[in-house]
Amino acid sequence: MGYRRFVTSASSAGIDGVLVVDMPPAESVELHTLLQDCEIDTIYLVSPTTSEKRAKQIITLSSGYLYYVSLKGVTGAELSDYDSVRESLTVLDSLTSLPIVIGFGIKDAQSVRAMGSLANGVVIGSALVNKIAELPPTNPQLKSDIQECTNIIGIARKALNSID
Repeated sequence: MGYRRFVTSASSAGIDGVLVVDMPPAESVELHTLLQDCEIDTIYLVSPTTSEKRAKQIITLSSGYLYYVSLKGVTGAELSDYDSVRESLTVLDSLTSLPIVIGFGIKDAQSVRAMGSLANGVVIGSALVNKIAELPPTNPQLKSDIQECTNIIGIARKALNSID
């Protein structure tokens, strides 16, 4: 498809941000420039193993928000080291004025409250994707299953609202 066609299509569709994964920021300058020209935010990932020097490079190309990967491992894994996340976010927060959202391992009210108190937002991805993956190809209870996914989002919203 190519970057230009992708960005043009994304812009036409009303997309306002693109999460760039598996592409080092140094290799994404062309994509970043095209996105910027169309006023589409370029969102990069920063992980627990990202050095401060690399984080600064990523922040330079980031817009919209910075996506912090809360754990080492794969999406959907367990999140338990809140102190380490807090320390990393303190450093990142000192390097950028961008909002920071946390993703990976966030799947219930407890993890939403814990991580939501540390950042500007949270991402619940795998919990929803896993629920959708459980659906049979033809699902007579689609409405009920969609409601269950909506409930997950509602639980997350209530957890965020309960943060002091």
